[in-house]
Amino acid sequence: KAIEDARIAVAAPQLVGLLIDGKKSEAEQAAAAKALRTLGDRRAVEPLKNLLNSQRPATLKAEALRALAGLDAPAARAAAEK
Repeated sequence: KAIEDARIAVAAPQLVGLLIDGKKSEAEQAAAAKALRTLGDRRAVEPLKNLLNSQRPATLKAEALRALAGLDAPAARAAAEK
């Protein structure tokens, strides 16, 4: 939440790392996706698309889709239509 509020762009690489770390909890990955959406860092687009194609829980995929929509609307639409 603090990253979202402060828009600390320097945190984006670490957030992408959290997003792709399959050992992190659903809550941690969802928080990373939400923060990346707020930051608007396009480096998260591919990891978000990969997460959407994974076997992760639907609630995490929903947050990933929202984040992707904020970063790349056409890619989010394509992912949602699958």
